[in-house]
Parts: sequence; C-alpha cells; structure tokens
Amino acid sequence: MIGTACGESIRSIARRLGRNPSTVMREIANNWEAVTGGAIGLNLPILPGTPREAGIFFYLMMWGLVAAAFLLTALIARSKFGFSLRCIRQNESAARMVGINVYAAKCAAFIISGLIISAAGAIYAAMVAFIEPKDVFNVLLSIEVPVMVMLGGAGTVVGPLAGAALYVPLKQLVWVNFINFHSAILGIIIIAVIYFIPRGVLRLFDARQWAGLLSRLHVRRAEQKAP
Repeated sequence: MIGTACGESIRSIARRLGRNPSTVMREIANNWEAVTGGAIGLNLPILPGTPREAGIFFYLMMWGLVAAAFLLTALIARSKFGFSLRCIRQNESAARMVGINVYAAKCAAFIISGLIISAAGAIYAAMVAFIEPKDVFNVLLSIEVPVMVMLGGAGTVVGPLAGAALYVPLKQLVWVNFINFHSAILGIIIIAVIYFIPRGVLRLFDARQWAGLLSRLHVRRAEQKAP
C-alpha cells in the first residue's frame, strides 16, 4: 500500500508538471544519489563462487521466478479476484455498479505486478553486479513487455510466456542480421503485431474462434445464394 500511495503521489505530481510519470521517476532516480547512485549507478557485491556456479544459480533463480509468477497468475485467473479484474477490463463502470471495489482491485493488481517485476530486477542486478537508472527506465523495454503480452495473447495465462518465447529470439535474430537497422525493424514488427494480430498468436489456434468464423462464412454464402 505504501508503494501504491507513492505511485499515486508521483502520478499527481507528474500531472501537475505536465510530464509522464516514468519521466519523473527517472529524474528522481538520476538525482537521488544516496539511494540509487545517481546517473553513475551502483556497484553491487559479487556472489562467491565460480562464474559457472553463479550462472547456474541465477539461471535457476530466474526459472523459479517464472514458475512462481505463472502459478500465481493461474491461481488469480481462477479466483474471485481474477473475475473482478476481468469485469473491470470489460467495463469498469459496470463492475463498480455490481459491487466490485475497482480501486482496491487495481491497487492489488499493481502491487502484485510490482512485486514480480521487483524480484526479476533484483535477480538481474545481482547477476550483473551493477544497476543504473537507464537500465530500469528504458523506453524500449517499457514497450517490449506489452508487445510480448499482445503477441502471445492478452488476458490469457500462457499468452505472455508464448509472446516472450517468440519475441526474444526474433529480437536477437534481427539484432545479429540487421545491426544498423534493428530498431527500425523492431518498430515495424511491433506495429505489425498491434495491427494484424491484436488478440495474439494463441487466438489463432482457438478452435471456437475458427468455428465461429466458418459459421459466419457459411451464413454469408447462404445469403448470397438465396434469391
């Protein structure tokens, strides 16, 4: 709740200044040297052991976090809280009318998301033994995460995993083969994903969606043949 209160305060300040909240957060991180190290960043202690042992440790830590996040998401999707979030996504006003505490649900979703992202960031920072504001407030990273979700299928449990599994190798492939134009090509890919498959690739394998499409085509053909 403290994080939510801070977030609301920063958003209010950003609105008054006419700035994006992420811009305000980046400026705070760049100038709060006592906590963040400022623009120079912070050097973190290196874990004992060989590089191979450290690599295996962080590899397992990341996969453990992925498994925990996936399990938590699956449990939320089947819970009353998950139902409330789906109602808010469909129609916030209607959700409020049926008795759902929209503000509390949004705060809880924000806190859970923040916990998972913070854990991932902590593991990454410990792995590289260094962290700086530009690593955290990266504009491309803030775009890539929603694109992974959309690529796999927003509103699904498996969708973000599928989107990340497709996007990350594709990004590396573009980087290796088009190093001078990789940003432009990634931008084109992001636009194509948003425009052509806004519901994600998993929806392409949804039998009910294909059945509905075939049914509509059959009805349309029957209407065209009718005198």
